[in-house]
Formats: sequence, C-alpha cells, structure tokens
Amino acid sequence: MKPSNKSKPLDEAIKEVFGFDRKAAISKLKCAPPPYGCGGDVDLSELTGVQTKEYSISSMCKVCQEAFFD
Repeated sequence: MKPSNKSKPLDEAIKEVFGFDRKAAISKLKCAPPPYGCGGDVDLSELTGVQTKEYSISSMCKVCQEAFFD
C-alpha cells in the first residue's frame, strides 16, 4: 500500500504533532497508534474503495475509521 502524497513539511508536521510516522505505518499495513487508532494490523481486503483511500491518507483501519466518522 502506498501512502497518499503529502509535502515533506506536512509529513514532518504530522510526525511532530501526532507522534508517529504515518508513511511507515501504512507501508507496514498498521493502523495509527493509540489514541488516534488501534495500532493493529490492517487487512486491505476488508476495506471498501473509500476506506482504502482514507487509509492511505490517515492510516486508520476500517474499525477506527468507522468509529471516527460515525
């Protein structure tokens, strides 16, 4: 899975503010760590098209996306 493209300053700001490397999490198929996500493994086959796109942006798994957006 390839993370969505963001500018280098934005990626660095995300690391600094949220305390995790979004690109590394996505590359390893991991959900964002707590308190933003569950930190668990992500099964891409469980995601819909929209959820896959959101995962590439936020690194949140299906369960975490549903909890956040519902």
